[in-house]
Amino acid sequence: MSILMDQYNVYMPDLPGFDLTRVETEWSRLRSSIPEIWKFNNDGREFQVGEAMRARGLSAEHPVILIPGVISTGLESWSTSPDYRAFFREKLWGGFNMISQVTFNKEKWIAAMMLDPVTGLDPPDVKIRAAEGIDAASSFIQGYWIWSKIVENLAVVNYDTNNLYLAPYDWRLSYSNLEVRDGYFSRLKTTIEGLKYGIYMCLICGSNILRTYSQAAARKKGGDCGTLNGVDGE
Repeated sequence: MSILMDQYNVYMPDLPGFDLTRVETEWSRLRSSIPEIWKFNNDGREFQVGEAMRARGLSAEHPVILIPGVISTGLESWSTSPDYRAFFREKLWGGFNMISQVTFNKEKWIAAMMLDPVTGLDPPDVKIRAAEGIDAASSFIQGYWIWSKIVENLAVVNYDTNNLYLAPYDWRLSYSNLEVRDGYFSRLKTTIEGLKYGIYMCLICGSNILRTYSQAAARKKGGDCGTLNGVDGE
């Protein structure tokens, strides 16, 4: 830390009883106590599986759709009402911001995360949506990876944003309300049909999402999946 401060001409005022070397020592001690599998390493070991696949001559052929579970589906605030503007575009499920809000602002966090008890949809002045993009499901918090290792190793065999898709959803909603509010299953149908062939990777509740979609689509052969006959909201 002191070397970096010297390099970038960053200076701290003299504070009685405050020693930066103590901070460095404590950080080193904390890092050394982290179990090996949880260390934030980037020394190349995280790509070993992908390298083994590439050595066998494997490469990307069909697109991959990731359907995450509850833990790995980040939720972020899109509320613009004065009471919740401080949360705007912040993750309220997943990431250190969630931990901070649960610890220091619990009542407001609970109010933001709750659904309307009557409709099961957004309560007045609150809007929470599933975070988009591969990063949204890579880790729950830093060091607690979920999809990141899979994404890293798929990248070794030529997967990227052109053939790797995430289908996040607001796991708080019933399946019928996922369609009513977000048009989720209709959008999933459009993505799947646009790819023609695809490989699906699902985590826990994501498996139920894919099964629900498949059952509804089977009942609606050739029809409009938007009405999702047979999806009862369980």
